[in-house]
Amino acid sequence: MTRVFWLKWLAVACASKAAGVVRVLVLVGVFAGLPGGLAGAAESLVLLARPGPWSAVSGLIGYGGRLWFVNGVLFVNHNSADVYSYDPATGAARHETHLFSQNAGDPTVAGGLLYWPFEDPRSSTGRGEFMVTDGEQWSWHLLPEGQAFHVHAMLSHENTLYAATSAWRAGMQRSDDGGRTWRILYDHTQAPGTVSRFTTLATLGGRLYAGLTNWSRSGIKLFRVGQEGVAPVVTWPEGLAVTALTAFQGWLYGVQHGESESVLWRTDGDRAQSIAGFEGARVRDLAATDDGLWAVSVRTDGGDLWSSPDGVTWTLRQSFEGVQPTELAVYGGHVYMGAIGPGEHGSLWGPPPPAPAEVEEIPLPLVTPGRVEGKDVDAALDALDGALAAGEGFSRDGEGLRGAVRAVARYGGRAIGEALAARLANSGPDTPVKLFGGNVEVPAATLGQWYLLWGMAYSGSGRVPTGLLTAPWDQPRNRAEKYMEPAPLAMWAAARLGQDDATTVGALVDTLGRPGDPAWLDGDRVGALTALTDRRFAYDFAAWRAWWASRH
Repeated sequence: MTRVFWLKWLAVACASKAAGVVRVLVLVGVFAGLPGGLAGAAESLVLLARPGPWSAVSGLIGYGGRLWFVNGVLFVNHNSADVYSYDPATGAARHETHLFSQNAGDPTVAGGLLYWPFEDPRSSTGRGEFMVTDGEQWSWHLLPEGQAFHVHAMLSHENTLYAATSAWRAGMQRSDDGGRTWRILYDHTQAPGTVSRFTTLATLGGRLYAGLTNWSRSGIKLFRVGQEGVAPVVTWPEGLAVTALTAFQGWLYGVQHGESESVLWRTDGDRAQSIAGFEGARVRDLAATDDGLWAVSVRTDGGDLWSSPDGVTWTLRQSFEGVQPTELAVYGGHVYMGAIGPGEHGSLWGPPPPAPAEVEEIPLPLVTPGRVEGKDVDAALDALDGALAAGEGFSRDGEGLRGAVRAVARYGGRAIGEALAARLANSGPDTPVKLFGGNVEVPAATLGQWYLLWGMAYSGSGRVPTGLLTAPWDQPRNRAEKYMEPAPLAMWAAARLGQDDATTVGALVDTLGRPGDPAWLDGDRVGALTALTDRRFAYDFAAWRAWWASRH
């Protein structure tokens, strides 16, 4: 069969088996006559959605006949993480929910349910958090054991759910009952003063692999989970981080980050090989179809989409100017891409509608949070009162005030929620408390309200006072984008409690777009309104006001 090539340039290099390096002929340009699966998977990607107001689209995953993604801000601390879904058949995108997290980790599907990890929970209770949905209802969960400020990724593997966590050290937890209960599988050992994180998970040949990040210490950063525990893959080279793990045709591919470059490597579980190509471009993500491997790379002014039939020979398929790719996903046999830009809004790219979806597994009943027996409720409440009176801040081991609130909230039930709500008016002294390395300072009473609201939300009961929803915002911006003023958590709690009375909904609508408020605070309002009303107006404040006016 005749193949026609329109080439931008050719790069040819020699093979070197001794160095464990596969060097290949790289064809860069538009490549006609590709194998059918490759050609069909990514005919030129077109712009599908620009949800806004945030600058990036990431977290792509197929579920329930739709492609789901997050609109947020990447690579800096920012209090925004809105989940959207896109219908490949109609081309319609809709706002689904708001995550109370500074970003979303990599999601997964297990038992017909979709799991969304909180990459950086804003509540900062010292435990990891995630949400689960059946496509309509949502349930909010806590990892009850182990110190975890982040849940970077979740993955379902052989009827087991895994969560990649970190505080200062990378960790791995597993659940054998869909996320109701968890146990710690691994806690990474590292040099003092360093920070490590497992940020990506993938499977190959029935084995689970995890990519580690530790920018301050070189070492093997690809780990394998097996009967012997969690251990590094000894044939993988040393570096600072491994990201974007993807399995394809018996090999596991990952981006290996060093001091000055990022290179694509692969392993079959024993051997490891470096993959040349990409003309020095920085590969950001990978995705695989049955007959092709795909990659996106970034450059200063844009990015590029690449494909390979064998994981070795790579072809430039499409270039994007003013758009930086963030992630790839394959759904319905087609490639989709999330990106930063164009302009101030993030974007979703893929095949023009109508495009195929996939037949999904029938979901199991929605997972509900695990609870403990109520034998020691009075003792837990006494400990909470002591922590509130002491005006405590954070403690490195997770105890103190936030530990006391967690201990109470895990009982759940109406009586617990009411007991926590009753303490909002007497939440501690006005003495200042320094948080986050001294970068944030708040009155102890304010911090007490923050954690009491979290406890009410997690217990599933209690009522949020309207005054906390509408309190003026006068907090100066801080570098960590961490704020302990009660308004944001009050909105999150009201949504989790289903507090959909006219007073609550009206207060949220009336304060949309309030002058002087940070834009992400409107995100909290939109998230609460969406959860309480099931209306999908997202950030169209005029639509919210018109809808509310039509009801009153």
